[in-house]
Amino acid sequence: MNTPTPIAFEIQRIGQKTERISADVVQTEGTPPKYVFRGKGEVVFDIFVQALETEPKPIYPQTPKAKAAWKAFVQRQDAVNRVPYLER
Repeated sequence: MNTPTPIAFEIQRIGQKTERISADVVQTEGTPPKYVFRGKGEVVFDIFVQALETEPKPIYPQTPKAKAAWKAFVQRQDAVNRVPYLER
């Protein structure tokens, strides 16, 4: 089974907005533990586990089928949200 490789990870520091880090892999290392993000084998970013509200979430590339479905959804919503169709 082919598991897609993440293109980025979404993290949220305590009390801040979410941010994205471009990396292939995340691992927990050291004492005290910290997340180490790696892209193409190189360390890209690291942060202590206690500094995050939740675990890093992987973000995967969209398949062509998912992209087409999203585009169709956006077009349908645009048609519905046009002014002549809105009831006031």
